[in-house]
Amino acid sequence: MMRGLNSWQLNGNYLVAIQYGDVEQCAALLEAGADADQTFKINSVTRPALCLSVERGAYNLVELLLRNGVAVNRRDSKGCTSLHVAVEMGYDSIVDLLLVNRADVNAADDQLVTPLHIAAKRGALHTVSSLISYGCDINKQDDKGRTALSYACEHGRKQVIQVLLANGAFPDDLDSLGYTPLMWGLLSSNFEYDTVRLLLEHGSRLDLMTGQGNTQLQIVILSNNLEKWKCLKLLLKCGCDVNKCNKLGQSTVHLACLMSDIESLRILIQANANVNTVDRLGISPLSHCITNGFSEFAHLLIDGGATEDLNRLNPQLQRLKSSFRKDIQQRLKNPKSLMEIARKSLCSSLGPFTEDWTEKNRSELPHSLIPYILYTE
Repeated sequence: MMRGLNSWQLNGNYLVAIQYGDVEQCAALLEAGADADQTFKINSVTRPALCLSVERGAYNLVELLLRNGVAVNRRDSKGCTSLHVAVEMGYDSIVDLLLVNRADVNAADDQLVTPLHIAAKRGALHTVSSLISYGCDINKQDDKGRTALSYACEHGRKQVIQVLLANGAFPDDLDSLGYTPLMWGLLSSNFEYDTVRLLLEHGSRLDLMTGQGNTQLQIVILSNNLEKWKCLKLLLKCGCDVNKCNKLGQSTVHLACLMSDIESLRILIQANANVNTVDRLGISPLSHCITNGFSEFAHLLIDGGATEDLNRLNPQLQRLKSSFRKDIQQRLKNPKSLMEIARKSLCSSLGPFTEDWTEKNRSELPHSLIPYILYTE
């Protein structure tokens, strides 16, 4: 019956059999002369029969096509191979089958994305390990300059990050935006403190800035990372420049105030950050907080040594509540007490290790003095 079909009928029936995962029907059609490597246009994308079979997760059908000599590395109209599709769909067993049949582990689609990029993004640990064992280029970049490690960091794939680093992934490859894997990780909401530490242990540099001019510290402050404050403390202890400004002249202290992040501001002041920097518009963190009525931030900045010429801010001050305005005016006029000078000197000496020193000496310090030293009272 199959022998009487013309090529158009054979290929049409072949497509239907693939879409239904009908192995027996496909086998009969192939025996009757259907082209195993036939391509089909589905939703404006031209795809080889093997890619369609993989997409449907039809292991036995994929196996049949491979036995019939189908080209394992044939691409669809977007440059994707069957291995790209299997990794994207999360079909581990089909990935392994394709690898055994010499699928190209370094095949890149039209955007230079490789199967490893996809696996790292998905957090597919088994697939990542398989691709590495078959010799994939672990540091290959896509058309945005991003590596598998970069994608793993962006999506918080901790185990994948560990495997990639253990197998020679470069921790500081810059992409087209000027971001390193660490920077992408710090932007992620679910990136973990332990992974930041792991990247730093593998030599991730802290003196790099993004194309927008932000440092790692500034990225942390701007992020919604669940462990941002732990990460902020770690970066400071590892030597990240607390006073480096971005292209707008904004310091980490500026950004903490702009983000209404009082805890980050407290950590920065403990680390002896300069609270009197001005951005390119001549605005200091304190002037921003005063003119916007951010009382808690303004008082913390003054505690940390911030000063301001109130005459310069007089028009804005008139719009503020009388009690807040008078309070700020009085605090800026008052000379620093010996206690305040001593606290500032201690933070200047210990920097980001102020909190550690306080905890270590907790038993020897007056209980009431600890929150004062840490700016938490």
